[in-house]
Amino acid sequence: MAIDPHPSIPPLHPGELLSEEILPKLGMTKVAVAEKLGVTRQMLGHILSGKSPVTAPVAYRLGELVGNGGRFWLALQADYDLWHLARRAREEKPLRMRSWRRSKAKKPEDAPQRKEVA
Repeated sequence: MAIDPHPSIPPLHPGELLSEEILPKLGMTKVAVAEKLGVTRQMLGHILSGKSPVTAPVAYRLGELVGNGGRFWLALQADYDLWHLARRAREEKPLRMRSWRRSKAKKPEDAPQRKEVA
């Protein structure tokens, strides 16, 4: 999957694909899918609505359930996360780099001398 192929079009959240395409074809209830994935019904609802990410354990179980492997689901989540991160970075002002010049007090001969403890 390509990262940020269209800067103005966000990629699908994995939950959106799961909700709109996969669950109807599985013919399972959300409760049954949540049990198979080892998550609560509420957590599945958060994933389906895009409020929660697909984690590695959930991606693995989704891949087993659907038959397309966990990497597919993690890649969808990574594309989604990176697209939103890049968009936020484009909207923010660039950070200004501070000058790292040394002041005179930072020279070894100007530094405070340690007192020796006897």
